[in-house]
Amino acid sequence: KKKQEEEAELVKQTVSILAERLNESLKNKDYISVDILVQEILTKDPENLLALEAKDIIAEFKEQEREKAEKLELAEKERKYLLDKMAPGRNYMSQGNYYKAIMFFEDFLLKPISVEDIRVEVSGLLDESKEKLYAITMPLIQEADLAFENKQFKKSYETYEKILEKDPSLVEIIIKLGQLKSFIDHRIKDRYQKAILSESYGYLEESKQYFSEILDTTPEKHIFYKKSEQKLLSYIND
Repeated sequence: KKKQEEEAELVKQTVSILAERLNESLKNKDYISVDILVQEILTKDPENLLALEAKDIIAEFKEQEREKAEKLELAEKERKYLLDKMAPGRNYMSQGNYYKAIMFFEDFLLKPISVEDIRVEVSGLLDESKEKLYAITMPLIQEADLAFENKQFKKSYETYEKILEKDPSLVEIIIKLGQLKSFIDHRIKDRYQKAILSESYGYLEESKQYFSEILDTTPEKHIFYKKSEQKLLSYIND
């Protein structure tokens, strides 16, 4: 009996020491240690109230950690999905096609994005694409406007076309190009008619000058450019 009492006292002391450590671990929110201590105490004292309460706390903690892990896993899957979806926009940027990149990222931001830092990243890429497109088009606009002022209509026309290849949304440039096309059409038609008239009277040198002027001042896509080119070639062949 005495031995049993001694063993019981030893268990009591051991549980008391473990309980102190358990309280300290609970205070520090060291739930790994709490879990270990709860098991040790309940092995020695299955009805220990502190250990039973701590057991419930541990169960709740484990459930929270499980939910947290699930959310992190879902967030990581969503992140990977969004990163894959962003790839075309990044490709447009790497190709220097900033207009398409802008269209892509603007459309991307219209859709719900659950991962905040991805939304921030897309917004940053959109701003970067706009800045780079502006840096490309602005010098070209200045170049085209200056060419027009200097009556370099062919250069101005072709530069405006180049601008719209980079950014088709520039309404001001679309209007300028349309006005310039009308001006060139009228001017070149007049030059071409004069060239044909000179040719009909046998003033070939004068005719050549008109055709050469057309080549110097007309975009290569223009129908009168091709006709004038053919005329000058025919003179050479003759």
